[in-house]
Amino acid sequence: MAPLEQHPFNEAKSNLRLLEYGAMGWPVICSDVYPYRNAPVKRVTDDTQAWITALRDRIHDLDATGVEGDALRHWVLGNYLLEDHLEEWRAAFLR
Repeated sequence: MAPLEQHPFNEAKSNLRLLEYGAMGWPVICSDVYPYRNAPVKRVTDDTQAWITALRDRIHDLDATGVEGDALRHWVLGNYLLEDHLEEWRAAFLR
């Protein structure tokens, strides 16, 4: 779980926490804040009942929860490995 309050500071954060969890293949339930919007995760509003529902849904369907974790892992491996973006980093540092 990655709960964050709707706040300008949190909107400016990176998605590093999702990358860490995704590399492990862990499914994520998180707040619907900007840094988490393009990831294959379950985003929920800042509402207690929404969080309870999201948690219960995953507890009661562990197979689907595992599929969510696999999807996040594939997203991380397909988009965020440094080896796949070395030229982009090189260009940024050597302008």
